[in-house]
Amino acid sequence: MSSTPDQSIKAYGQPEMDEECKWPGFSGRILAWRKPGINIAIEYADSEIDSVMRSYTVCLIGCIGAWRNDNPEVFAP
Repeated sequence: MSSTPDQSIKAYGQPEMDEECKWPGFSGRILAWRKPGINIAIEYADSEIDSVMRSYTVCLIGCIGAWRNDNPEVFAP
């Protein structure tokens, strides 16, 4: 839970989704991978020093729920 976005990219390769997000109460980056055998979405919140992992979602059967609606080019079958 202490990885940085760069460490995750190094571990999993180039993500299919890499977005900077800002909305009330949150500023950060979302990375997501959908490849054979890997379906991961990681949310990083900006801090004073660096980005810190806020959530890590893994789906073993290829479904990342709401992500399909928000980013069908990445997660729709």
